[in-house]
Amino acid sequence: MLRYVVRRMIVLGLSLLAASALIFGIVELVPGDPATFMLGTGAQADTVASLRWQMGVDQPLPLRYAVWLGGILYGDFGSSLT
Repeated sequence: MLRYVVRRMIVLGLSLLAASALIFGIVELVPGDPATFMLGTGAQADTVASLRWQMGVDQPLPLRYAVWLGGILYGDFGSSLT
């Protein structure tokens, strides 16, 4: 019985990890830059770069996924872009 429960928990964890990777990938496929969207197309390049740094979207994709997943594990779902 214990072996069954452990096996189901492992499958659950892998399923949640796969679902989170799929959701993150879909969000990343959306065209456009969130910083440009928030500041508008007339924003200066240094302002956009500063906001990208503050939001963390200038980081490599695996690092952003790890930070996002860590936030999800702690209940931090991020802030709205609008």
